[in-house]
Amino acid sequence: MTETSTTVAFLDLARSTTYAEVHGDAAAVAVLEVFLDVVTDALDGQARLVKTLGDGVLLAASTPGDGIAVAARVVTAFHDQDGLPEVAGGLHHGSVIERDGDTLGRTVNLASRLSDAAPAATLWVTDLPARAAADAGHGVEPLGPTTLPGVPGPVEVYAVAPCDHDQHRTVTDPVCGMRITPGPTTPHADLDDRRHWFCASTAGPCSSPTPADTPPSYDIWRPPRHRPARSDPRPEGAIRWRQPVHQRPRAIACECSSPPPRP
Repeated sequence: MTETSTTVAFLDLARSTTYAEVHGDAAAVAVLEVFLDVVTDALDGQARLVKTLGDGVLLAASTPGDGIAVAARVVTAFHDQDGLPEVAGGLHHGSVIERDGDTLGRTVNLASRLSDAAPAATLWVTDLPARAAADAGHGVEPLGPTTLPGVPGPVEVYAVAPCDHDQHRTVTDPVCGMRITPGPTTPHADLDDRRHWFCASTAGPCSSPTPADTPPSYDIWRPPRHRPARSDPRPEGAIRWRQPVHQRPRAIACECSSPPPRP
């Protein structure tokens, strides 16, 4: 049993429970296998896979930069593909206990809570990973002191947007979370003053011309109101935040294809 300083990353498939309910167990397991393959390829010697946890993984990296690089590759790989859900994650750098190949401690717990709270296609991180993300050219937004379940006291949290390259137009099904490229025949419905696009499995009454009169088979997921960007009060030499800030998940067009450059 040894104590060391490590960057811990939790990565999870967003809305995986609903995805399984809509598309079935076989489809959900197939997506999980793709997810694990993507994670394995993304490690690239910069992190190690500690263990899998249902629809998520726990990774450990020596530095915040390595942790951000691996997590960004996974998020971007899924964000670029039609027919797959999004990935969300949380990262924290701190002291951990290494025991029999496992990674334990409060750093792990905090990274897990950050991952649970992060929106799809977004990484919620603490200070050191945020600085590494900014240095790597990712969009970073300070969210301020944030209360997380099971964590004593508020935590300074930052939202990292790994996907910020405009290449192609895709949207996210607000029911199952699948990414799709909309076309002339793609089912859609106008709700809450915005157009929602649906995959074939969730269309049904959700995409009827009068959705307000026909309750959908599944609840439409509505993202919380995004916090406005705040000016950076830090002194010279601190992180400089890139704008515009990340605002996913949302059921409108998101143009993103090229992965961010490796550091």
